[in-house]
Amino acid sequence: YVAPAFGFDDADDYYARASAGPVLAAITLPTLVVHARDDSLVPFGPIGDWMTSKPPMVSFAISDRGGHVGFIGRRRAANSDHQDSDRFWAENRMVQFVTMLEHPPAKA
Repeated sequence: YVAPAFGFDDADDYYARASAGPVLAAITLPTLVVHARDDSLVPFGPIGDWMTSKPPMVSFAISDRGGHVGFIGRRRAANSDHQDSDRFWAENRMVQFVTMLEHPPAKA
């Protein structure tokens, strides 16, 4: 649906022209890629491939669950004191990433 609706010939043409894969190696600024293995719209396969040959400026935060941008943990049940400490998973990964950029670990 997406490919013809936005002027691409087919799925192969869409992925060839709209995918980040071909330009990933050219990234020169610190970049965090956030993705879920169970994303129903963007398959994990190509991202897994990119992870093996990523440039040094690219980091990945991969979750098993999250769907397509649904990285929200569980709310506390009404009868429980337990709340998911990482409820806003993607936002927390971004804060960690930016904090690491501002305060890089000491080199040994």
